[in-house]
Amino acid sequence: MAIATTHTQARYALPPIISEFTLKYPDVALHMQQGTPKQIAQMVSEGQADFAIATESLELFTDLVLLPCYRWNRCVLVPKGHPLATHQGPLTLEALGEHPIVTYVFGFTGRSQLDDAFKAKGLTPNVVLTAADADVIKTYVRVGHGGWYCGPYGRR
Repeated sequence: MAIATTHTQARYALPPIISEFTLKYPDVALHMQQGTPKQIAQMVSEGQADFAIATESLELFTDLVLLPCYRWNRCVLVPKGHPLATHQGPLTLEALGEHPIVTYVFGFTGRSQLDDAFKAKGLTPNVVLTAADADVIKTYVRVGHGGWYCGPYGRR
C-alpha cells in the first residue's frame, strides 16, 4: 500500500497511526512517499499512490474524493522575551501583524487560511520567511528570525 503525504504529516501526525496499523496488519507493506500537497495529489491521480494525506490543495484535483480525517489547531509560538509572549488579552490579527511572521509556504498546512484571515481584515501579513518543513520554521523562530510562527500544534 502506497501512502503519499507531506513532511509534517509523516513526521508528526502519522507515526502512532502507522505503528498501530503495522501491529494490526503485519503482512501489509507500507510505502510512504513525501511531497507537497499538489505533488501528492498528483501521485494519487496518476496511480503512484493509493491515497494522500494532506491539509491543503487536494481540492485542485476534481478526480479525487476528499475525506476529512482530523482538524488542525493553530497556535502562535514566540521565543522567550518576545513582545507577544506578554501580550494581555486575546491576540488579534492587528497585534500579530505588527510583528514579522515565519510560516509555511503557500499550499501547506493552512497557510492560505492565514493569508485569507489577514485579507478579510484588510491587513497584509509581514511574512519574512517561509519553509515547507515545521522543524526549519521553528529553528528560525528560535534564533530570532521573525517574530512568530503560525501553524499547527501538536507533538513539537
